[in-house]
Amino acid sequence: MIYSGEYIILGPPGTGKTFRVAKSTAKIVKENRTAFGTIHPNPVLICSLTRTAAAEAAGRVDIDRQMVGTLHAHAYRSLGHPKIVSPADYTEWNELNPQWLIAEGCTDLDDFSNDRSENSVFTSYQLARALMSDDYDTEFHEAWESFKFERELLDFTDLIELAYLTIDHAPNDPQVIIADEAQDMSRAEFALLKKWGAAAEALILVGDPYQALYTWRGADPDYLLNHEVPENHRDVLSQSYRVPPAVHKVATSWLQAESTNYKPVEYKARVVGGDRANDSVGISDTNWRTPEGVLEEVETHLSRGQSVMVLASCGYMLKPTIRELKEKGIPFSNPWRRKRGDWNPLRKGLSLRFVSFCNFLNALQNDKPMSIDDIHTWIQVMKAKGLLLRGAKEQIKARAAIHDTLPVYEYELHNYFEYDEIEYLKNFHLENNSIQCRATWFNDRLLNKHQDSFEYPRHVAEINGIVALEKEPQLFIGTIHSFKGAEADVVIIYPDLSRAGYDEWNDHVSGHDSVVRLFYVALTRAKQSVIITAPVSRMYAELENYL
Repeated sequence: MIYSGEYIILGPPGTGKTFRVAKSTAKIVKENRTAFGTIHPNPVLICSLTRTAAAEAAGRVDIDRQMVGTLHAHAYRSLGHPKIVSPADYTEWNELNPQWLIAEGCTDLDDFSNDRSENSVFTSYQLARALMSDDYDTEFHEAWESFKFERELLDFTDLIELAYLTIDHAPNDPQVIIADEAQDMSRAEFALLKKWGAAAEALILVGDPYQALYTWRGADPDYLLNHEVPENHRDVLSQSYRVPPAVHKVATSWLQAESTNYKPVEYKARVVGGDRANDSVGISDTNWRTPEGVLEEVETHLSRGQSVMVLASCGYMLKPTIRELKEKGIPFSNPWRRKRGDWNPLRKGLSLRFVSFCNFLNALQNDKPMSIDDIHTWIQVMKAKGLLLRGAKEQIKARAAIHDTLPVYEYELHNYFEYDEIEYLKNFHLENNSIQCRATWFNDRLLNKHQDSFEYPRHVAEINGIVALEKEPQLFIGTIHSFKGAEADVVIIYPDLSRAGYDEWNDHVSGHDSVVRLFYVALTRAKQSVIITAPVSRMYAELENYL
C-alpha cells in the first residue's frame, strides 16, 4: 500500500486542497487496481464536515458516491440508516415543551455561523456533546433523550456518538480514509475519525489551521500542526492559485501579527506577472448601514464582467445591502448556501415560472410547439378564472406527471385555456411585448399569495432582461462562514463585529484567534482585489492597519 499510518496535508487558501484530495484518491484507486492479489472494491473513503465541502470533493473523484460524504452521512450509513428526527418531530417537541423551543434549522452545521444569537438549551446541549462534555442542562437532557427513545429517533449528534461507541470500521472498510477540512472537526467527530482511521491502513488529514471557523464547537485546528506526525508524512501546498500579491500581503500580515499562536507555514501568492491592474486592497468610506457606495462599487465591477462577493461576520449586517439590491433590481445569490432564501431570492419558484411563461409565450407567438412541462410550471400558480377552462389545471398536471414528451401545439391549448385569452396572448406582441408588459400580465393573474414574492424577480427581469432570471448571478451575498471554500474576483468586506464577536476579539485566551481566522478567510476569497468598508462603531476588525 502506498500509504501507511497518519498523514497531514496543509493547504492555505487557494492552494488546491480539493484537487489534492482528488489526486490522492486517484493514486490510491490506481495502485489498488494494479496491485497483486484481491482488488478492494472501495479502497478509499472521503469525508468532510459539511455537505458543501463533500459535494465539491464528490464532483472531482471517480469513486463510488457512497464513499464520499460528510462524516455524519458515513456514520448514518454505518448505523444502518436509522430514523432521524424530522421537522415534524421538532414541531411535536415544541408543542409538548414550549419552555424548550427548538428553532427550525439549528441542527444543521451547514447553517451555523458565528451569528449565534440563538442560545437555546438545545443548542448548548448539542455543543456540549460535540465537545464530549456533560456540562449541559440535565433536565433538558432527560426530556430530550426520553422523547427520542419513545419514538426510536436519533438526532444529528447521536450519529457521531453511536458510531464511535459501536462501529469499529468506516463503511465498506476502506483501506484509506481522507478527511477534508479536518481543522473544523469537533472533539467527538475527531474521535470517531481517529478510531476509524486506526482500523484502516492510513488516515490522511487535509486542511488549514488558519481557516478553522468552528473552534467554538470544539474543533482543535492546532492538531494539523502536530509534529508527532513524521516529517515524511507531512506536506504543505504552498502555492496559491487564487490570492494575488497585494491581497496575500495584507492577509498574511494580519494573520501573523494578530494571531496569538501563529506558526509559520510556507505560503506564496498567485503569480500575476506584470499586469497588476486587478491586484489591490482598498478602503471605502461607506458602511453596512448605508451601503449605497457599496452598490456603486458592485455595479462598476459587474459591468466589467467581474464576479463580486459582499460578506460580513453576521447576517444582520447584510440586510441593508439586500434591501438596496432588491430596490435596484440587481440579481444576487449565494450558491454555497442554497437553503438561505434571503440570500437566494431568485432561486424561488416564481423566477422559474415566469421564465417558463415567457418560453410559452415565445412559442405561441412564433407558431412553435411547446412542452407540457413549461405550461405546467407556470400555470399552477395562476388564477383559473378568465384564463383556464374548468379542470384544466388538473388535466395539465396529470399530463405532465406521466412525462408526456409529445409537443403541444396551439390548437390543443383550446382544451385548457379560454379562447379569448389565447388569442390575446398570441397577438400580445402587436400591442407591446416588453418584459414589463409580460410581467404585468403574469403578476395580475398570479394567485394573491404569490404576488409579493414576484416583486423582486419581476424588478430584476424588467431592468436586466429575462436572461437575468436564467443564469447564476455574479454577485454573491452572505456571511464569511458561508463562503468557506468560495472565491470571487472582487471581495467587499464589512469589518464590523457583533457584541459577541467583539467580546471574542478581546478574549486573548480563547476567542481572539477565532476572529483573526474569520477575517483571514474573508480576505483570501479574492482572486483580484479587496475593498474594506468603514466600520459603524468601535467594534470591528482593524484590517486597515495592514494595508
